Amino acid sequence: MDGAQALRALRQQPQTRHVRCVVLSADAAAGAAADASAAGFLEFWPQPLRGDFLRSRLRALLG
Repeated sequence: MDGAQALRALRQQPQTRHVRCVVLSADAAAGAAADASAAGFLEFWPQPLRGDFLRSRLRALLG
């Protein structure tokens, strides 16, 4: 199961329908972030993750 399939499965369940999901990916292809957004993910986080990026995004999403 890939991430998009997992997200669809989450969206089908009432208990997990509103869970905010982000993509962590090493896919550097042009359009990967747009594909993630079209699939319904909140954000696309490129790997490798930098500590400052991770802290900033977590603060924004959880704060």
